[in-house]
Amino acid sequence: MKRGIIIAITLLIIGSLSAFQEGTINVGGSLSYAATKLNEDADTLTELSFKPQFGYFVMDNLVGDVIFELSHLKQGDHGETLFLLGIGGRFFVDRFYAGAAFLQEGYRYTFKGSSAYKWSASYLELKTGHLIPVVDMLYVDLGVNYRFGIGEYGGDVAGDNEWTQFRFMSGLQFFFK
Repeated sequence: MKRGIIIAITLLIIGSLSAFQEGTINVGGSLSYAATKLNEDADTLTELSFKPQFGYFVMDNLVGDVIFELSHLKQGDHGETLFLLGIGGRFFVDRFYAGAAFLQEGYRYTFKGSSAYKWSASYLELKTGHLIPVVDMLYVDLGVNYRFGIGEYGGDVAGDNEWTQFRFMSGLQFFFK
């Protein structure tokens, strides 16, 4: 009898951890604002970023993500727009998640009155967050992430990619069976 009760309680606990089932589709994204200091002599770089994502739960609580990011940056008198493409994953325990992503950036910058230059860069991103239910299948996503450069820059910029950023995020997530 005791063994049966222990097994039943264990199954209930495991079941409560299963927030999302295999085969669930996740469409969502986030809107974020960041202020970054590239070094102590530089002006602050402000960024408004829209980051839609598409995910598919390959198994219970584990989603594979395809990530796009469109950002507008401003530093001093200069503005720019960049695009990132990435893949990643998140693991859920109830409505809390932790994940990681690999992002590849293609970038083009043009100064007024001068020629354009371009570069490419790679990043790793670690993230964690919590989903707050709004209605059935719709959640508010509150999270943080830490992104850091890996490897060297490509294109017209040389050197190691030592860029780092800590970001607070919020967005909406839809889950469809």
